[in-house]
Order: sequence, then structure tokens, then C-alpha cells
Amino acid sequence: MLLLSICTSSLRGSVALHSDEKFLNEKLWSKKISAGGNPSHSELLTVSVLELLRENQKKMNDVTHLAVDVGPGSFTGIRVGVNFARAFAYARNLEVFVGDSLFIIANSFFGKSDDKNLSVQIPAFRNFHYYSVYSPGRRSWNCIEGPSVVTTDELNDGKFKNSFEVKDTYPQAKHLGDLALLSHMQKEKFKSWREITPLYIRRSEAEEKFGICL
Repeated sequence: MLLLSICTSSLRGSVALHSDEKFLNEKLWSKKISAGGNPSHSELLTVSVLELLRENQKKMNDVTHLAVDVGPGSFTGIRVGVNFARAFAYARNLEVFVGDSLFIIANSFFGKSDDKNLSVQIPAFRNFHYYSVYSPGRRSWNCIEGPSVVTTDELNDGKFKNSFEVKDTYPQAKHLGDLALLSHMQKEKFKSWREITPLYIRRSEAEEKFGICL
């Protein structure tokens, strides 16, 4: 099994390789939204995948499984990752593990919350944040609330004060790959390319500004 994992739902993108149960390597980059900033995810994703494979003496044809972060997060970033995964899976007839960005972040904190519930919060837009709440399970987290949207005022009022709070961090392809491997070991079914859909929780900026549906 050679697993390629893709995260592009935030300003920080990453791709990772796992061979069977072993983590091989990861490529990370940052995207800036200001003029003259770093290149976009669409410019960097394919290049990063090819570099990652080459550095690990692998080829595109060696990849047997995919994992992709479907959001919530940047609408454009999500589309880049999902479209890449759909096209790759279609061309090679590969199965795909689908992970949401909040659960990917939560997975990187498994075992670090002293048996408390975990709340993950990431910026959405204006005064809103995406969030999910998880309870600790035997090998991973159990989602008990979300993914949904919360206001900054609600956060400041201590909505999650009784949980271990994780704020303003980023999903990473290595942790997505770890989740995919766990799912594979538990014989849980991966998806076909047709079943990969973005996780949009709120309307995009363009939809809200112009009152259209994209």
C-alpha cells in the first residue's frame, strides 16, 4: 500500500506519503493571500506531489490509495485538493479516504487532553469560526458536536471552557494519512472518486456578496 495524502483547506498546504503502516515523508508550503505573496495551492500541489514521490524513489503509478482533506476551510483550497483527488482517483481507479479538516487537527492531539473533551476551532470568515467537539475513544476521537460554525463572541464567552481547546492551527497531510491508515486497518471502506464531495458549512464570500450559488 502506498498512500498519498493531500491537505489544501487552509493557508498551509501539505502532501504526505505512507508506505503500508510507515510514514515516509511530507511536503509543506504556505499560501499568502496578499498581492505578491507565495504561489497558490493550485500552482504548488502537483509540483509538491511530484517532488515528494521523486525524493522517495516512487512514481505516480506506485500510488495505490489516496486521502484528501475536504474541509471545512478555504473554499478555493478545498476545491483544489478535491479536484486533484477526484481526477487522480478517476484516472487510476483508486479508492480515497475522505477526512474533515477539524478531525485531522484533532487527531494530532489524541492522547494529549488528559481524558477531557477536545474542541477544535479554526477561522472561517469575519467573526466566525468552524468548530467540532470530540470525546476520547480507544484509538481515536469520537465527534459529539459539529462540524459547525460559532461566533467569536460565543468563543469569548467561554462556550468551550470545559474542554481542551485547540485554536488557529492547521490540518496536516501526515495526520490525515495516519487517520486513513487506521481506517484501512479497521477494514472501513474508502470512497470512489464519485463520492468525494467538499464539506462546505457556510456560503463562500462571493455567494454572500452577490447572492448567488456557486
